[in-house]
Amino acid sequence: MSEDVTAKWSLEKKIGVGLGMVIFLIVVFLILSYKYDWWPFDDDPSCIRPSPTIGYDLTGVTDTDLSISNFTVAGVVCDTGYSGAAAATACDTAGVPYTLGGCTATPPPVVGNCVSFDCSGQTNSLSGNPGSIRCSGDPCTATECCTVTPPPVVGNCVGFTCTDGTLTGTPPTCAADPCTQLECCDATVTEPATHGPVAPSCTLPAQAETGYVYGDNKAVTGTGTTGITCDATNGWHSDASGSIVASCDTTTSLYSLSGCTRGCAKPVPGTVPGYNLTAVPAFLAYGTDSRNISGLCSVGGTGPVLGSCVDDEDLTNIDYYTVTGCEDAVSVANVQEWYIGVRGENCDTACSAQGKTCSPEDWGVTFDNLPESVALAGSTCEGQQNGTGSGAPGYLDRHGVCKFSTIDQDCASSVSSGRRLCKCIE
Repeated sequence: MSEDVTAKWSLEKKIGVGLGMVIFLIVVFLILSYKYDWWPFDDDPSCIRPSPTIGYDLTGVTDTDLSISNFTVAGVVCDTGYSGAAAATACDTAGVPYTLGGCTATPPPVVGNCVSFDCSGQTNSLSGNPGSIRCSGDPCTATECCTVTPPPVVGNCVGFTCTDGTLTGTPPTCAADPCTQLECCDATVTEPATHGPVAPSCTLPAQAETGYVYGDNKAVTGTGTTGITCDATNGWHSDASGSIVASCDTTTSLYSLSGCTRGCAKPVPGTVPGYNLTAVPAFLAYGTDSRNISGLCSVGGTGPVLGSCVDDEDLTNIDYYTVTGCEDAVSVANVQEWYIGVRGENCDTACSAQGKTCSPEDWGVTFDNLPESVALAGSTCEGQQNGTGSGAPGYLDRHGVCKFSTIDQDCASSVSSGRRLCKCIE
């Protein structure tokens, strides 16, 4: 082959190889441009998803269409600690991230403190340092502010009624209110020969003695008996001792019982107008005639109060003894009378219950004559003190102590823990 031909063929080969390389590069460029959105001739350019952005949660995002003209993205939400209406906005230039917006940082909760918090009506009282307490919200709650536990209520034995034993000579202060039998009463003094735990060889009679009723759990104990009661159906009632005791008869090896007596019960309070029967006996024996029972006339009577008990022989009813001596008080009681209301009651209500009205005039009660007015209302003072708050001019607290109040007299006021002295008129 001549040198001219060879040179010509070599040139054509080089041109062919060069054109092939150009075509190959164009194809590769077109493929990569299409795949990675580099296509310069695209009529609808697209955005790309942004990197994780503070304030937004892209976990559930769906990029339905990232083209600028048909941009559709869903599932964008605000991240924890942020709030608002999260939204995605299309980009302005192809190949750049679309824009997130709508979420802002959630402000911290409003926090208050317990200064000026009102703990009225709560069991506990306001904290000793209310300004130092930071509440979980505003306003604060009673649980957060009312943290001081009140001291235990302490009572005393003044006026306590002992059912076993007698009231101790110097009534002590009790651990709580009300007091207990153990705190206020001396133990009953027993007679070794006749009371208390006696000869173990004795047993209870098979049939109960007259005046007594056996229960299923009848027994003699070291301090008396259990399961044995007085036969109230036939007019038998507990005597002044208030307990049923057993004494051992060594000749029969049987117990004999004592503590029940047959007679008349004390009249029901309020059923005998004109009489104060607070201190009278609980029972009188049958046949009692005009016995001085240490009662008081409530208004206008002079006494003494006499009690009488007659057996009407009707075993289906309880007999009540009759009282005399305050007939003048009964006639005066219907004109004007002092009353003691129930606990927490005002005088308008107390007088209305008697068919009367609370006197609007000055009642003339002073610290010195308060016990006299209370006695006319059928009660007694277990002590006397100056009081505070409502309830003027006077009231009885839960222990029976008479409290004198110097504030303005008001028929409509009441004392939650006391019983008001009221003057009622027709």
